[in-house]
Amino acid sequence: SIMASWMIRSSQIYGEALADRMIQDFRKCDVVHMDETVLKCLEVSREQKRTNCYMIVGVSGEHESRKMVIYQFKKTREQKFVRELLGEGFEKALMSDGFEGYDNYTGAVHLSCMAHARRHLYDAVKIRADYQTLDKLPDDTEVKLSYIRENPALGILLEPLGNINRLYEVENRAKKKKLSREEVYELRQKESKPLFDQVIKGMERITRSFDSGSKAVKGANYFLKRKDSLGRYLEDGTYPIDNNLAERMVKPFVIGRKGFLFADTEAGAEATAVWYSLSQSAIMNGLVPEKYIEHVLTRLKNEGIKEDVLEELLPYSRTLPENLYKK
Repeated sequence: SIMASWMIRSSQIYGEALADRMIQDFRKCDVVHMDETVLKCLEVSREQKRTNCYMIVGVSGEHESRKMVIYQFKKTREQKFVRELLGEGFEKALMSDGFEGYDNYTGAVHLSCMAHARRHLYDAVKIRADYQTLDKLPDDTEVKLSYIRENPALGILLEPLGNINRLYEVENRAKKKKLSREEVYELRQKESKPLFDQVIKGMERITRSFDSGSKAVKGANYFLKRKDSLGRYLEDGTYPIDNNLAERMVKPFVIGRKGFLFADTEAGAEATAVWYSLSQSAIMNGLVPEKYIEHVLTRLKNEGIKEDVLEELLPYSRTLPENLYKK
């Protein structure tokens, strides 16, 4: 408990100032990703009889020069958590999953996650007996195609999923070739846009071909309801196709949570968010997190919390000492 109180105290005195300074830069990003995961907080559970609190995760887009991830503890999943991280006037691109708290944030260019939308339909397909049979067939294309021809309902479901896979193939090619923003835009217009239109047609066909209460139709409707925000990535070469960047940054927290299970107090949960923000942002920028945090605490203790010192200590600062970086 002495260790815990040191972590909380040093977070309140030093860590928060640097994390708040990072948030200022986060709000200037052209593309941000957001996601959230559950964190139990015993203090909140006792006082408000609320079982679930949340850790919100915001990540700078992959083309941003300032690479960072911000973790914030919130007692509820009320919609204001988006505003509390992005501020009032964020008008750039926000990539998120299907939670409406994001959609209700006005002003931003909303992007929806293709991986999430695909999962909704794939989950309906993978439990079908005909799909499980197909999955066990030898990897001979002709054998599989003839099985699909014999099972037309399965074919209707697999067609849009296949086209989504092709959309990802285009993205992988663009990454491999390290294409510029303009080249990615042109490639998407030429190849991805017609594919995306085919996905929409395939989803519409599912809604006509299956029982309206079925899992497959629900999956197709999930896609169709969000088709504008799902297709918006085609409009700019820096826009991502999915929210995997944020999901990847939720993982280190989820792995840590397996060890500590819950936060005892609100102050403890907030300190956890601060140290995760600094250490994971350090890793994103090629720093050794332990060395980086030691450097941050030493300088802030010796020189005080001044704007120019905070500026130099940001994990994406160009003036950090060489010895803090991974060899």
